[in-house]
Amino acid sequence: MLARVPRFPPRFLVRLEIPTDATVRIEKTFGPGHYTVWGAPELFLGAVVDIVQIEH
Repeated sequence: MLARVPRFPPRFLVRLEIPTDATVRIEKTFGPGHYTVWGAPELFLGAVVDIVQIEH
């Protein structure tokens, strides 16, 4: 039996509260309002304060 794969998998918006003294690199990338943040995975996991599923 084949499992059905959704055409568009669920998308999520995650809000992080990163401490001002955290060791991260932030750069404006891609289109308007898009930033890329680099840092230790443990820092990001601990900084998650909210997760919302985005409807298509």
